Amino acid sequence: MKHMRPLLYLPIALLLGCSFTHQVRVENVSDAPVTIAYKIRPAPWQHGLFTNRPVVWRKQGKEAVPDTTIRMNPADSVVRITLGPGEEAHLGRCMNCTLEALTREGITDPWADQNGNTRLNLYWMRIEQRGEAVTYTPQELVGFAHKNKLQQTLLRLKS
Repeated sequence: MKHMRPLLYLPIALLLGCSFTHQVRVENVSDAPVTIAYKIRPAPWQHGLFTNRPVVWRKQGKEAVPDTTIRMNPADSVVRITLGPGEEAHLGRCMNCTLEALTREGITDPWADQNGNTRLNLYWMRIEQRGEAVTYTPQELVGFAHKNKLQQTLLRLKS
């Protein structure tokens, strides 16, 4: 009977081993402030990739302190953030999905609702730096990402 015990843990290990969390992060590595705005739509069961309450890591001396006061404007469904030099923001996360996978043509998301809405709840993202603003679609963000791998999509903003 002792040899049967590991078999009980196998299904649990498989479930834990096959799951991952993907994050979308933005880092301001320039020497000037950057303003980011993104419009989101409701997602099935409120589990969209992009959050209506991002966490911004503000520089205070040599440490980064989380700022959780930023919220979506309910009137227009837009989140607006200003990042100072060296600051970063965590804009979203999802389990077992990636921004790259959700932007592929013909993707089927197991979490999609009856209307076909997936966890990709981003309409657009606008990045304003030094008086110039550029608006990106989700597909363009994937191409713009500095690092795109299973665990994270990183948008590194430079001057």
